[in-house]
Amino acid sequence: MDALTILLSLGALALVAYLVRSFSSSPQPIASKTSEKKDVAQVKEKMKEETKEVRYITKEEVAKHNSRDDVWLIIDDKVYDVTKYVDEHLGGDAILNYAGGDSSIGFHGDQHPVKVKEVLWEFYIGDLKK
Repeated sequence: MDALTILLSLGALALVAYLVRSFSSSPQPIASKTSEKKDVAQVKEKMKEETKEVRYITKEEVAKHNSRDDVWLIIDDKVYDVTKYVDEHLGGDAILNYAGGDSSIGFHGDQHPVKVKEVLWEFYIGDLKK
């Protein structure tokens, strides 16, 4: 066998070994509701740390921000300006269904991974005034 044949054989073996490892690894467990609640609690705590003075925003003010170019959402009595996130939303325009309103139910749906809760605080602008 010449050197090229040996190198190609070794490359093929390495590829097969990689594929076997990739497909034989056990799947990652889906986060439990308990760990999800813990993650949410950590995010809320981080939001408190990041925000020294809370801004209170009325439902009427939030309702004014209901277009693709200006999207505010209420989630669990917190207000988020997600305008910069609209085009990145993996669910497409579904994020606009609640633009200017309460998106708590939609946000807590099964379609959202736990990670989205960690990112949410970046868009926090205040608490809903009651």
